[in-house]
Amino acid sequence: MVCKELSNLMKKIHKVILLACSVLSLQASSQSFTSSPYSRFGVGDIAGNAFQPGLAMGGTGIALRSNHSINSINPASYTAFDTLSFVFDIAVTGKFVNYKTDLQENKHQDVDISHFSAGFPVTKWWLSSIGLIPYSNVGYNISESVTIDTLNLQNTYKGNGGINQFYFGNAYKIFTKSDTLLKNLSENKKIIFYNTKSLSLGFNASYYFGSLEKHIASVFPDEEYVFDVYSTNKTIINDLGFRFGAQFTYNRQEITKSEKRNKYKIITGFTFDNQNDVNAKNTSLVTKYLNLSGTVTLDTIENQVNKKGVIRFPMNIGSGLAYISHDKLTFAIDYRWQQWSAARFFGATDSLINSYTISFGTQLIPDPNRQNKYYKMINYRLGGHYTQSYLYLHNQNIKDYGISFGLGLPIRKPDKSEITGFRKKLPPVINIAIEIGQRGTLNESLIREKYISISFNLSLYDIWFVKRKFN
Repeated sequence: MVCKELSNLMKKIHKVILLACSVLSLQASSQSFTSSPYSRFGVGDIAGNAFQPGLAMGGTGIALRSNHSINSINPASYTAFDTLSFVFDIAVTGKFVNYKTDLQENKHQDVDISHFSAGFPVTKWWLSSIGLIPYSNVGYNISESVTIDTLNLQNTYKGNGGINQFYFGNAYKIFTKSDTLLKNLSENKKIIFYNTKSLSLGFNASYYFGSLEKHIASVFPDEEYVFDVYSTNKTIINDLGFRFGAQFTYNRQEITKSEKRNKYKIITGFTFDNQNDVNAKNTSLVTKYLNLSGTVTLDTIENQVNKKGVIRFPMNIGSGLAYISHDKLTFAIDYRWQQWSAARFFGATDSLINSYTISFGTQLIPDPNRQNKYYKMINYRLGGHYTQSYLYLHNQNIKDYGISFGLGLPIRKPDKSEITGFRKKLPPVINIAIEIGQRGTLNESLIREKYISISFNLSLYDIWFVKRKFN
């Protein structure tokens, strides 16, 4: 019987690994998930929140925990998984953007797999997660006309690529302490308050990989006796990085003769990414080109192949607070700060500044026990965010702000047959998150982006690690 259980477990793990490899290869070969001109700077557009419930709550997640969804924002949250369960997450995101300048307006849309992750227990006090999530995306195509004396110069800037991270996360239950308080409301009625304090620590070890490609063409379309210049630059990244997290939970429960329920929870969370020099290789080619009456003159100005160097990723600090009342109503707020002023790209600064994000949100579950009508089982979410990005262009801070809302839709209600001992097998959930926001400005001839982002996430939960009592 034990051999049969072990064989079934290995088959499931093998399928998960094959799926992870398939998604990894698909993500690595896909086009960049952006078309923003602002992705030309730094490492591109920094990817958003991969925790789907928090995505609809303004992008919060540092102090949130879930036994049904994987929160890679704070690796300490993995201790929320049931010790006999397996959790699986995959999401697809579509983004629709309207770009506007003083002179023109354009629309663009992108759709891509935004993340894949899985969570599982190792022991009762040690839980883990693996997954693939994006770090940044580059994708732009910009043209400008410049007059030099009497000559018309046409500059074209193109870029694509991005950085992904394949992470292996671990979380540990450091301690759990409990105490009780007896309160007599009357001679026949007593309430026991059961207080629990717990601390969890965790880390994500991430393997960063990907490439950033940038192309510049400076062409004089109306002239025959002037050289055109073409530049190609490609940076390949392969290295490790770490994120550390902590969560402290205070939970007060009420116990009466009729029921036991959570009165409230207070969760504080912290995250820290150390400043990290990521190994990279850079290849650049600069040529000048002259086509004179059919005679082509080509000259190489620079040809540099696989020059080794580093890209310095910044230190990130985050803190969050969540309050959960009766497992129904959740309030959360996050603050994240990134030291991009210390970032370096093969020794260059790219004129970046420190960035920060404030996000906040709420969630309502009318019936958290999933026993009544379907609409009471739905998770209703709402939130907002404000970001000062790492870009400072033409004496303007490039800011991003927006609102978000969404739903967590259980596919069905669990029935009585889905009880394994004292474990309830939760039904699959589809999480939908919609974000409406704006980035940039029309001041100083810059670009304003108005966007709508729609994300669909499938979250699966299964009981894996239970010994069968009957064949």
